[in-house]
Amino acid sequence: IIPAGQAFGTGSHPSTILIIHNIEFLLKKKKISKSFDLGSGTGILSFVLRKLLKKKVYSSDYDKNAENILKKNCKLNPSL
Repeated sequence: IIPAGQAFGTGSHPSTILIIHNIEFLLKKKKISKSFDLGSGTGILSFVLRKLLKKKVYSSDYDKNAENILKKNCKLNPSL
């Protein structure tokens, strides 16, 4: 659940979908043990990484509003 809001990233934009496909492609080629989502916005890519890697993902954004939205989205998606 990623509500559209004031931070970037709802998952429906073509650029987000392309990045998700690239993450999946890279994970087939290389083992990744740690990840950091810099400029996380809503956290959509952090959630994708968490689900695919099944490991802790570090996320940060310079915009405090985006960080607050990310925290809210983490509460909306506790299973991720």
